[in-house]
Amino acid sequence: ERVRNVIVERNFMRADANNDIFLGIWALNVTVRNNIFTESGTIISTYYPINIGPRGPAGLTPANVWVYNNTAYSSDGGGFTFVSVCGNCTNTVVKNNVVSAPLASSPRLIAGSGVGLDATNNVLNNNVSSLFVSATPVNASDFRLVASSPLIDAGAEAPVFSDFDRNTRPQGGTYDVGAYEFLSGVTPPPPPPPTCTPSWSCTAWSVCVNGNQTRICTDTNACGVSTDKPAESQTCTVSPPPGPAVCGNGMVDSGE
Repeated sequence: ERVRNVIVERNFMRADANNDIFLGIWALNVTVRNNIFTESGTIISTYYPINIGPRGPAGLTPANVWVYNNTAYSSDGGGFTFVSVCGNCTNTVVKNNVVSAPLASSPRLIAGSGVGLDATNNVLNNNVSSLFVSATPVNASDFRLVASSPLIDAGAEAPVFSDFDRNTRPQGGTYDVGAYEFLSGVTPPPPPPPTCTPSWSCTAWSVCVNGNQTRICTDTNACGVSTDKPAESQTCTVSPPPGPAVCGNGMVDSGE
């Protein structure tokens, strides 16, 4: 069984003098997202963070490889190609990735196109200090974005739901490019509408009929809810009328 349905996510990969390819993909249905590829002090002829193509004996050709929101950096000379796509690889998507290789000779985002390549919203920018919090990045956190980074809101919608630090994507209205989303200065969501509190006004109780009284209660704030609404009916008892006065002392007193 060939390898398929793989996600490669949130890895910090550093090259050494023995590696010119970090991630070789010879499989089907592979997602590569939120990774950081970095290389320094290891000058080689050409550095390929991602190589998509068959290796070894002929056989399976890679197909459906999706490369989203990765950061690739090199501080060395030599060649630099972020993604290499074989000629018969099909349906490769490369989106929202950033490459910075200020000393490389003719750095490239993509070499080859295969069949059906979709490459959008990728950035090649060798002005490191304009992109990241460190002008000489070494550790993963050095690749977080500065507030003025041109990578902020420069991406496109993609099936990437968080960044290298597991912060939700997107922050604000649009995806950022690279492995990190910029967090500071995010526009907060609008506040919820104010809560409507009913104010009840009731008529006087009706006369008691068949042991029951009614009234009508209306919310003057028109909230459309019945919270804390007073009762509009209650039981009652009709008192009998007073009988005739009785004289008990032979004299007419008040009320007799």
